Amino acid sequence: MRSVLLSLSVLAILVGVAAARPSAAMPIGPDPAVVHANTVAVGPQRYTEGYFGKGEERLHYVSVGKGPLIIFHHGFPSFWYSGFDQMEALKSRYRVVAVDGLGAGL
Repeated sequence: MRSVLLSLSVLAILVGVAAARPSAAMPIGPDPAVVHANTVAVGPQRYTEGYFGKGEERLHYVSVGKGPLIIFHHGFPSFWYSGFDQMEALKSRYRVVAVDGLGAGL
């Protein structure tokens, strides 16, 4: 009985999360994590975000700094912000781009 109730609870949560996600037709505003990163970042360099790809086959990325390129890709179940401390440390010498994986972040 407990496992059935637990399964139904998990299902209800997943349905609620899926319903709360914006559809591809809805515009997506600025990533709250990027807003936060720019609030707590040290120095004048600002974090910017963008997308590559088209429609539902697009991936979100966040970029900061100038210089040789370093690309970060997080593990499951995280998103780009998991590399924030490393991005802060490297942004003065490198252009650091953190890519959100499929199904993660925006």
